[in-house]
Amino acid sequence: MNVAEFWLPVLIGLVGGTWVLIYLVKKLDGIEKFRMFSLVFLGYGSAIGMIVMHYVDHIATLLLLPLVLIIFFIWIKMPQTFYEKYIKKHFEKYFPKPDITYSDKVKADKSHKDYYVFDKVSEYSEEEIELIVGKRYQKFLSKWIKMEQTNKHTMFSWSPFFFSVFWYVYRKMWKLPLFVLLALYCLLFYIVLTGNRVEPVVFLMLYFMPGMTAYSSYRLEVLKKLSEIKHKADSEEEQRKLMKKKGGTSWLMVVAFIALFYFFEFLSSFILAIIQKILY
Repeated sequence: MNVAEFWLPVLIGLVGGTWVLIYLVKKLDGIEKFRMFSLVFLGYGSAIGMIVMHYVDHIATLLLLPLVLIIFFIWIKMPQTFYEKYIKKHFEKYFPKPDITYSDKVKADKSHKDYYVFDKVSEYSEEEIELIVGKRYQKFLSKWIKMEQTNKHTMFSWSPFFFSVFWYVYRKMWKLPLFVLLALYCLLFYIVLTGNRVEPVVFLMLYFMPGMTAYSSYRLEVLKKLSEIKHKADSEEEQRKLMKKKGGTSWLMVVAFIALFYFFEFLSSFILAIIQKILY
């Protein structure tokens, strides 16, 4: 194993895990924060697994995949009662709740703008959900209410499965697709420099994971926007205007993301050509 084969997976895992810890975990609370920590550790484990594959037989490594999936779904499907009884006391000892949250119904100042605790969809009116979601809001609303009533955190959806991260961009969630785009080009560098053909599994996950998590992630994004608007705007009219502006869908963002995709492809080809000249 050369230096690139060892350090690139480690670097990708560390960067990805650190991004999740810094950007996402600080915005969550309770069992949602604990679930996010579990995903971080699984991300680190995946990076280590890429290295392990070079030392053991690939078939033996694949035997660990069912175990990883079982652990993953145990964390995601963990009942709230189990968390409250066995984990909450120990977890919140080291990761306490933020001092000020949107759930306190207090206007947060700039130093606390990143902290909030998610409410339930049922706490908002149907009109507010329609304004922030836009097209097909009734479908999303019925699914979200069902998730809250049954305490589910995943529900499969075909549209995100087929359109992958472009569905997120269409729904004005650009941060996750941008992160995925950067991760894909890191993977491209890894493949070119090492010759390891790992992209089939990665591209399969690019379709499978959005299909499994789109409803829940979009629900959290909608609740986040509603909470921020409620505490930012004083009048109902101003709130409605902000909901229309921040919510809905955008084909323009899809076009811009596709343009960015091809720009990164051109840039990566240029950088890879320089690296190959230096190395070879």
